[in-house]
Amino acid sequence: MIRQFNLKSGEIIPINDLVHYRQLISSKGIAVIRGLYFAAPDGIYIAKNRGKRAGKVFGEIGGVFAILFLLIAVAFGFFTIGVYWISDVPLYAKIFGSVIGIAISAAAIYGIIKIAKKMIKIAREPDIIEGELVAPWSMIKNIVVTDVTTENTNPTLAGAINPRLMDVGMFRVLLFNGGEIDIWPVFDPYNKLNYIKNKFNLAFY
Repeated sequence: MIRQFNLKSGEIIPINDLVHYRQLISSKGIAVIRGLYFAAPDGIYIAKNRGKRAGKVFGEIGGVFAILFLLIAVAFGFFTIGVYWISDVPLYAKIFGSVIGIAISAAAIYGIIKIAKKMIKIAREPDIIEGELVAPWSMIKNIVVTDVTTENTNPTLAGAINPRLMDVGMFRVLLFNGGEIDIWPVFDPYNKLNYIKNKFNLAFY
């Protein structure tokens, strides 16, 4: 069963990670290449529309860079006007240069307005995640935390100097039919498991 959830509603809890760009450098590799799971009122789901959400994030980033580029174009347009008017050129050349500068600035400002409106529209849209139910709570016998290690979750040069340490482990979901689902990496796994139990009123063994 596939359902849609609004990430901003607080009705679901990301288990290993729903943020596609977070990476964890460790012996197990990078989190982004693994399945992304979340807990919902009726069970555990696996995310299905990661590509769409990644496209939305990259679109927002691209919009920011586009606006910065257009702001430079606006400044260049006004700079062009100033250069022509302080230069020792005929009046018609100054007018021609001013028209070019105004056209550049006006086009850039129009582009900024269009992009800004689109970004505002995207920001106001609900952040939807699609998920496929992999195990309803009625099928889950227990969730065991295993393979807990302390990892540096800031895999950058700054993180090497000032590491951000956090317990990282794996959820082993035990099913009544004998099956198992391994979910990794789970950040701060013990607290996350307690939070899931309390939020959805679960009573595992």
